[in-house]
Amino acid sequence: MNETDFYNKIFKINNLYCNNCNSYHIVNEIDTSEYYANEYHKNFKYGNLPKIFQKLGITGNRAIARFVYFKKKINLKKNLTFVEIGGGKGDNFTVLNKSYKPKIYTIIEPNPEYNLNHKNLKYKNEMFENIDSEELRNSHTIFMFHVLEHIFDLDAFFVKLKQISPEYFYFEVPNCENITVKEDSLFNHPHYHHFSKKSLEILAQKHNFQIENSNIIEPVSYHPYKKVGKFKKYFSRISGLHEEINSNGLYLRMIFKLK
Repeated sequence: MNETDFYNKIFKINNLYCNNCNSYHIVNEIDTSEYYANEYHKNFKYGNLPKIFQKLGITGNRAIARFVYFKKKINLKKNLTFVEIGGGKGDNFTVLNKSYKPKIYTIIEPNPEYNLNHKNLKYKNEMFENIDSEELRNSHTIFMFHVLEHIFDLDAFFVKLKQISPEYFYFEVPNCENITVKEDSLFNHPHYHHFSKKSLEILAQKHNFQIENSNIIEPVSYHPYKKVGKFKKYFSRISGLHEEINSNGLYLRMIFKLK
């Protein structure tokens, strides 16, 4: 890997570029516990509606779009169990629970202030790395949206994922081949990894996952960098057209399956 001039202001170090997989990485692990405790949720609140909205079953288009995509790709049966790593305020659970009642949905989220009260919802208010894999074994799907880029040791993460043995791993990360996303991610976020499609394909092959589905997504009914009009938001909810498949889109969205 080659050192770049892309200086991450949170880690205070330059990113390295991998020529083999067209991606960028921070290769020194840094103690970010104080930053996440005091700064992270103050700086990055995109997509998080007030907690009262979750209690009423109201969510933004971003979470709805993720579920619409998922149910088109995967045949959902009754009484399935799901796990979400980094569930935040529970937007994704709220959407899934409204359209399809899971047997158990476990959210791994260190901050207990986000906890909601539902009979089929469990919380583990700790880091994924500290959780006993046996407690989550044989979950149907593990969801993880915009978390993988924050994990330093990807090899250890995927070893633990395979110990849990979910049928599917459904996740989304920023697409570093989009110029706007790349610069924002490299400079302004606590991201150890900045993925390209090629880098995720290499990661899947290395850890013996089959890529069940893979797309580059451009948001339509929601957007992190520009305001979306109310008419477009409501029309998208009715039509279900929340996103476009675009080779230069903002996000990489994949569904891995254990071989």
